[in-house]
Amino acid sequence: LAKLNHEDFSHGENPHDVGHHQLEIPTPCEDVQRAVQPCSMVIMSTHEDNWPRTHDSIGPATSRDQKRIYSICAVGIHPWFATSVTLDWEQRLREKLGALPNAIVGEIGLDKARAGKFYPEQQSVFETQLRMAHTHVRPVSIHCVRAIGKMYEIFERLGAQQKLPARIAMHSFGADATWAARLVATGRTRWNVRFFFGFSSAVNLSGTQCQSRTHAVLEAIPGDAILLESDANRVEHVVPRLVRMCGAVAACRRWTLADTVARTRQNALAFIHGREAGISVPVKLRDPAI
Repeated sequence: LAKLNHEDFSHGENPHDVGHHQLEIPTPCEDVQRAVQPCSMVIMSTHEDNWPRTHDSIGPATSRDQKRIYSICAVGIHPWFATSVTLDWEQRLREKLGALPNAIVGEIGLDKARAGKFYPEQQSVFETQLRMAHTHVRPVSIHCVRAIGKMYEIFERLGAQQKLPARIAMHSFGADATWAARLVATGRTRWNVRFFFGFSSAVNLSGTQCQSRTHAVLEAIPGDAILLESDANRVEHVVPRLVRMCGAVAACRRWTLADTVARTRQNALAFIHGREAGISVPVKLRDPAI
């Protein structure tokens, strides 16, 4: 990993950061794009105060140019802010999604470690946003901390009603490989949902235990379910974090760095746009030797 640097991302396919938090520390859009070249990104919102700035960050998200650098936004209520929503937050979110046809829903979810007595409020806000994403046909990015069991229950209930969004990305996934495999299998066979799993060095490589769990998850899930994330709110941290996580994924899956960038970018486009967008990445991918 010590040999990897920013220039490794300057050739071939552009990496895609599917979890960036520029909106938490306001930065002019042009400065962000300059700092993170050649990355594309999904810029997450976490609370209502972020939403007015989302339109400033949206770039040309099209499938016409596979290597075109762009940013799109995600709008939603993070579980940490589930108790501070305004009375009309649902209507405001619907209006925002209507105004931003390329936006996804996120970052939403459950965080039992931060919920305290307000865990029911988190669940209510989370479920409302899942239903809204389904109605508006948008993928979602989901934060889940110490809540995978309860989250699965919610998925099961909405999945039985066919009310889940078709594409779900588990942000900086921290549960174990058994849960990951279960989500993939149940999503495919019962819920009609394609699950993706994001990995960031800030979370998934933060300690020996996290690294071991992440390695097991990366081995357990399909290669086309892996996403790269920076989970950064400062632009200078984006590329170094992506480089580190990309190297870890490459080592675990026994892919080359170039293959890892190409595969995860293709996965990101599939998550954002879906199969119906007809997106393909014209690059020969090599499977690891078995």
